[in-house]
Formats: sequence, structure tokens, C-alpha cells
Amino acid sequence: MNLYRNDVGKAANALLNGEKASKRLLVVEHKPLVNILSFALVINHNHFILSSNVKKGISIYMQKLNTSFAKYFNLKYQRQGNLFNKPFKVISIQGNSQLHAVIRYVNIKNPLDVYRQNWREGGIEKEEEVFCFLNNYQFSSFPDLFGERRAKFLAPDSELKLLGIKKDKEENIKIIKDYLNQKE
Repeated sequence: MNLYRNDVGKAANALLNGEKASKRLLVVEHKPLVNILSFALVINHNHFILSSNVKKGISIYMQKLNTSFAKYFNLKYQRQGNLFNKPFKVISIQGNSQLHAVIRYVNIKNPLDVYRQNWREGGIEKEEEVFCFLNNYQFSSFPDLFGERRAKFLAPDSELKLLGIKKDKEENIKIIKDYLNQKE
């Protein structure tokens, strides 16, 4: 892919908004290595909740993702060398309650650190503002799991349902409010 192609940004937005990617931009070479269940990209790190489709799928996927991003970044900023200090961490999720806790951590806590750095100590004053921010923060799967957006690269709804991830808006708002009101 050409780094300077104008339609890369448009293609990314199309995928986030549930549209198909251009055939010139996306070439399917094999079955997906992983299903992306949830994600958040924040200021200096990212989180992914992945399920593997093949043996060692998560390791291979993360290696490809990190290598591709490092190449892109080095080319764009005319630099060389490693981009990441440490290898990625993998934590195996044991059960639905841990999955739901991790989904809330990834999609609520991390993006709120972008919204307001000291929100954990100071709490949340205006819940409506927080929901508006989370629903419009394009660098997380919050709008897909708890809102109206339907990104094309997330796992299909059928797989999310099997894992107990419901797209019941009212129930999810209650869960989020309860989560925000919890003390550390």
C-alpha cells in the first residue's frame, strides 16, 4: 500500500462506519488470524481483546501489526530502528465475568484517561458529557459495543453474543453508570 495514498483515511473511516473497504486497498490472502472483540487506542499505548482463529494467531497478528506500524511510522517520520520498547503482553481471559471487566477497562477507563487525566481521583461530574465523549471517541470499540457504530473489522455480532457481549443499549448504560460510580 502506498503510504501517501489519499484514500487510506477515507477507507479507515469507512471500515469504522460499517462500510466495506475498497477492493484496491484490501486484499484477503487468508482466513483472519484473530477476531477483534474490543480495542482502545490511547495516547501512548493500545489494548486489544482478541480471540484466535488459528494456532498462535494472536502472536502472529500482533507481530504483523507492530511490524507494519513501525515501518509506517519510520517511513513517515524518516527514522530507523525499533519503535516499541517492550513486547506485547497477553493475558488469557478466564470466564465471562473477567471478559466483561476487561471490556469495561478497555472501553471506558482507558478512553476516559484521554478525556480527563485525573478523572479517577476527581470522579465524573457530568455523565452526559462522558457518554458523549465515549460514543464519539473513534479510537475505541465503545461506540460499536455500547452505541450505534458498527465497525467492519470487529468480530461478528454472532460471536460477540456467544461470548455474552450484549448490544442492549439500556442495559449497557446501566452497566457503565455502575462502573463509573465504583470506587477503586
